[in-house]
Amino acid sequence: MLHGDRLAPALSSGTIVHESFEKLFRGGCVVEWQDRAHFYFVAARAMRQVIIEHARKRGASMRGGDLIQVPLDVVGSQGADGLSIEQVIEVGEICDRLAVKSPRAAEVIELRFFGGLTVLETAEVLNVSKTTVDDRLSFAKAILRRELTRTPGENREL
Repeated sequence: MLHGDRLAPALSSGTIVHESFEKLFRGGCVVEWQDRAHFYFVAARAMRQVIIEHARKRGASMRGGDLIQVPLDVVGSQGADGLSIEQVIEVGEICDRLAVKSPRAAEVIELRFFGGLTVLETAEVLNVSKTTVDDRLSFAKAILRRELTRTPGENREL
């Protein structure tokens, strides 16, 4: 997600992992992982929180300033050049709304976008086929593209 990002020194992949680890194990908390998939889900959620917190802090200090360059293959070629700070936050909000209608599509977005997993890794974690992940990813991409390009104030249901 940070490849080519002008803000990468402020939020490196190492920083994301470190802050996510702190969230997961704060106060010496011992987590009973059910399985590998459980770990990946929780780790992706922690990374999502770190990325969105950083974006909100950047947005508060800049209010519409620089773009966060995100090679987001989840959104597709139209959005691959970069997302604004507000759009990074919005991806998280869209993911929450999408979870109500299509939990599997939301899981794919969370694992791919925030967790950085490949399609094959996502399929393994979800215990589904690559084709299933591709299908859910196509659906989720369409939703993300539509929601990220809507006119401000325009209300659409997912």
